[in-house]
Amino acid sequence: MLSVLAPTSDLTDREFFLLFCHFGTLSKVAKFLDTHPSKISRAIKCLEHKLDTQLIKRDGKKLILTREGILYRDSITCLLYTSDAAD
Repeated sequence: MLSVLAPTSDLTDREFFLLFCHFGTLSKVAKFLDTHPSKISRAIKCLEHKLDTQLIKRDGKKLILTREGILYRDSITCLLYTSDAAD
């Protein structure tokens, strides 16, 4: 997945979320994408707003996936693998 990423301007909020799940911190995602952590944070907050649910619990600087975040990550991952297998 990581080797076929589009430029950051073309990434969806969902893709930013999946990258956060993969790397575990906003700063690691930002470093990987050569962008600012605030951009990643805004994208995830936008996704949470669209889904009307909290995906990440913010506790100071520590970010942890909520139960809903884990379920959403797993469902997206399952869909991606299913779609890859169909191709």
